[in-house]
Amino acid sequence: MAHALAARSVGWTGSSIEITLWGGHTSFREVDSTPGRSLYVSLVGPLVNLVIGGVGLLLMQGQPLYGVPGLLLSMAVYSNLAVGIFNVLPALPLDGGRIVESLVWQLTGSQAKGTIAGGWAGRILVGLGVVALAVFWVRGAQGPSLILLVLAVVVLLPIWQGASAALKHGRLRLSLEQVNIEALMSPVEMVPAGTSVAGAIEVGVLDGTVILAMDPERQHLLRVMPEAVLAVPEQLRAGTPVTRAGVPADDAGVVTLGSNGDALVRAVVESVSGTVLVVDQDGQCIGAVRREVVIAAIEGRVRKESQK
Repeated sequence: MAHALAARSVGWTGSSIEITLWGGHTSFREVDSTPGRSLYVSLVGPLVNLVIGGVGLLLMQGQPLYGVPGLLLSMAVYSNLAVGIFNVLPALPLDGGRIVESLVWQLTGSQAKGTIAGGWAGRILVGLGVVALAVFWVRGAQGPSLILLVLAVVVLLPIWQGASAALKHGRLRLSLEQVNIEALMSPVEMVPAGTSVAGAIEVGVLDGTVILAMDPERQHLLRVMPEAVLAVPEQLRAGTPVTRAGVPADDAGVVTLGSNGDALVRAVVESVSGTVLVVDQDGQCIGAVRREVVIAAIEGRVRKESQK
């Protein structure tokens, strides 16, 4: 709940809470994320656990409770303290890993590098855990405890898997950050609603130019789709309004020319029409990026990474 409320307080949408065997987790969509906001949302979860555990400890020191109330209080105290401490371990996908990610992000300016750092921190933590268990068993008088072994697997294996997934995601995200918006940008033209399909072809809709138009009621923005233009028989193109070959583009994303590739990809994903307008520092539209061009660039980078 703390994560969800913190996420909503900084404008992140889609916050939802899923209850699981381990208690639960919160998911949300990071809108306009920054290192500071990510750090804030990550910290509140374990902080609330530690505050609940601390307050419970004070209550236990004051007027001791016995029976079921005492049992419930002690369970709440120790479980919250355990979860709070566990979650601040520096390993993705734990909150401590998010803290590492935010700090490296702040230092480097790259969220992807922060994700990679959090993933490596998780792998190192698992390695230290394995070494600690080995030393404990070697020095102990008894052999390995089956209960301890099962507990170690239950705890360390998910951390290793989460850290590995974070590394893979971070490397892909780093590759996306390096996508050059200017290199992918196409010219953009705004044409009157009465323009014909033939007119859109003359402007360059089939040559990569992004053609935009208002609907006849001038209430919604449309993007003229090349495949829809090609579907119009050649003999009918001069008499067919260009709006017949358009799709709603009111949801078109907007990025600045200086944005990184990660921001571009997020804008493309969130746009149903797959249209992202590129603006300069003065807010003037200077071009557009099409989803198909971004996908081709991503696939090319993924192929390069897989060949290394």
